[in-house]
Amino acid sequence: MIMFKQFRESKNMTQEEVAGFLGTSKQNYSRYESGKTEANYDTLIKLSQLYKVSINALLGAKDPGEIDLTNEEFSILSKINELSKTIDEIKKRRS
Repeated sequence: MIMFKQFRESKNMTQEEVAGFLGTSKQNYSRYESGKTEANYDTLIKLSQLYKVSINALLGAKDPGEIDLTNEEFSILSKINELSKTIDEIKKRRS
C-alpha cells in the first residue's frame, strides 16, 4: 500500500503544499495518493527527501528488504525515467 497520504498528514501538510514542492498540480498529486497514477522515480526521491523516509517506507514496505532494488533494477528504473521524460518532450514539441 502506498503511504503518501499518511506521511503527508504526519507532517501536517496539505496536498497543495506537497504538490508545490513537487512542481505539479494538486490534482496530479491527489492521483498519486489515491493510486490512480504511479509516481515516477524522481517523484519518489523528492517525497522521500521531503518526509525523510526511505522509498521503501513510502511504498508501504513492512520489511526494509521487501522492495529493495538491485543495482541493475535501479539502473533500469533510471533509464525508464529518462525515456519517459524524452517521450514527454517529444509530445510537447508535436502539440
